[in-house]
Amino acid sequence: MTLQQKYLKQKLTLFTAALRTAEDQKEREQTVLDHIKEVDANPMFEINPELPRDAEWFNSAPLSFSGDLKGKLVVLDFFTYCCINCLHILPDLSRLEKEFPIKAGVVVVGVHSAKFNNEKLSDNIRNAIQRHSITHPVVNDVDILLWDGLGIECWPTLVVFSPSGHVLATIVGEGHAEELQVIVSMATQHYGDQLSTHDISYEPAQVSSKSTSILSYPGKLCYEKGTLYISDSGHNRILVSDASTGRVLDVIGCGDEGLKDGSFSDACFSFPQGLVYHAGQLYVADTNNHALRMVDFTTSTVTTIAGTGRQGNDKEGGCCGTKQELSSLWDLALGSSPGGDHINLLYIAMAGTHQIWAYLFEDTVWLKGVSYPAGTVVVFSGSGEEANRNNSYAHKASFAQPSGLSVVLKQQRIFVADSESSTIRMVSCTDGSVKAVVGGALDPQDLFAFGDKDGKARDVRLQHPMAVVCSEDGQQAYVADSYNHKIKVVNIASKTCSTLAGVGKATLSDGGFNEAAFSEPGGLCLSGDHLYVADTNNNCVRIMDLRTKSVIVLELQLPPKRITGRRAVTVEHDKVLLSSRDDKLTLELALSLPSGAHLNDEAPSCYQILAGKLLLDKGKIEQSNTTLAPLNVLPDVNNLEVEVVVYVCEENGTCSMCQFIHKVPLDIADTPSIQPIKLTVNCQQ
Repeated sequence: MTLQQKYLKQKLTLFTAALRTAEDQKEREQTVLDHIKEVDANPMFEINPELPRDAEWFNSAPLSFSGDLKGKLVVLDFFTYCCINCLHILPDLSRLEKEFPIKAGVVVVGVHSAKFNNEKLSDNIRNAIQRHSITHPVVNDVDILLWDGLGIECWPTLVVFSPSGHVLATIVGEGHAEELQVIVSMATQHYGDQLSTHDISYEPAQVSSKSTSILSYPGKLCYEKGTLYISDSGHNRILVSDASTGRVLDVIGCGDEGLKDGSFSDACFSFPQGLVYHAGQLYVADTNNHALRMVDFTTSTVTTIAGTGRQGNDKEGGCCGTKQELSSLWDLALGSSPGGDHINLLYIAMAGTHQIWAYLFEDTVWLKGVSYPAGTVVVFSGSGEEANRNNSYAHKASFAQPSGLSVVLKQQRIFVADSESSTIRMVSCTDGSVKAVVGGALDPQDLFAFGDKDGKARDVRLQHPMAVVCSEDGQQAYVADSYNHKIKVVNIASKTCSTLAGVGKATLSDGGFNEAAFSEPGGLCLSGDHLYVADTNNNCVRIMDLRTKSVIVLELQLPPKRITGRRAVTVEHDKVLLSSRDDKLTLELALSLPSGAHLNDEAPSCYQILAGKLLLDKGKIEQSNTTLAPLNVLPDVNNLEVEVVVYVCEENGTCSMCQFIHKVPLDIADTPSIQPIKLTVNCQQ
């Protein structure tokens, strides 16, 4: 560090301290004005910085302090896109840009100074910019020239420059929106007409993708009885799909970013991530809303059950529901409380505070015998310090941005993908103690022990793993080694890690495990021999067949709203009388096809039976007459909807689709029920 850098660090630290101890807004404003006058008169504050030459720019043409930025009040945001603290200040910068636009003389410039090797690559930065909706200019400081030139020491750091190139302020870390706002506000007032009001051309970052998926940066996945739940994070919604065909059965969320409860079509999310299905409900880690949401399929509604909607910094918890502030919850997993013998809580990877928390489904006796009522959200493990510290005491252990969870209930263990320490860790469900599994450095403060190396225990090198899922017996853990673009597998007993699939390069290709390619995979779920992967930057879901050792894309398709210019044909049936609710209802599908036509083998015809939004049964249709499996009718079900989609090919090679919705009302009668119920699907119309 140069003498000037040391001098500036000392002076700017004193200014920041004075600003933070000011008693009211008037004193804060006067503190800033006095400081600006001192800066203008002191040549030691004159930096006249220059941005890296020949660096790649995003969202704008290349900028320079001597060119487009001359006469502007410039806020440099030093960030790296993996960093949760860096993501936390993006809303602050967005609000600042709305209040002080470029034409008002203020420019925010992102300076991407990578931590991980993977983050140095322009394509990956471009994806991150789009994924996190960054709209201001960003430069790739790949060789950290500007970082070193200004003596930056950590992420995030904001540096504010006057129109004449004097450094006005340095703000380190998150949570300082008010300080930034008052500095910029008073500086614009002070410099007034000196500020240049010329515009800067805007060129949104363009991302090319080999995928034709309907997804945008999918984050996490959840599998339950043939249904795949997908966090379509970039679209701020959840998709419910058939795990084998990819047919989308439901869309949860309107797609607009926000925090709004209500029906599936009205509800709003903000970059949702972790998903868990339990007892007919889906729980969602609504990451950027800092909230836990619940999807109720019986009422087709979304409800906020925890979190205030604002980022908090509480590291203990203990409040109920929406009274408890949360911070960037990233993943969820079902579990049982210490000493419990059944599922009674959700574990939460609280990436924003570097801890593992829990949401309690029922009244629970917690650690140290403390009792909490149902709906309480409380810390389970981790001090809140960002570190790779394993400890037998839950609150003395430390995590570094935990981003993936997997619970082995029989063994009472939680496996954690601890992304910033590039490790897989193991937490005891009985006492919250933490042990290392693979990866990481011996020094708990060293968060730079990353790479791509298979091996054993601490010899293993991962690069920012985002997800982990364990086999049911707890013997193996599959890892989304995100920044190495690989899926790896860990033998828990021997603590050995090996590459399962992925060539180590960010691209998209199917095939055998040795030739398949991923791009920053971020989510995993397991069903038998099938491992489902949220291939985040490829905007798709992949299916890894562990038996055949092959990888394919799950082709997702939203249900068509119109068929050859017509809506689906709705058929109203007479009321079906059942002798009792114990009766099993038998339905028979009878397809009427054009003469000589046949079902299209390449586009499987299918059906699903719904009671409201509750899925009772589904399957493929492989012949003209299909008798469906006897259906158990639930006590409160009075109406069924049988949706049928048929793909037909005629003799001349023309293929088409027809869709029917059969509405079947139910009731109880003393007379024996008439079985089966025939549903005719006339595709000749």
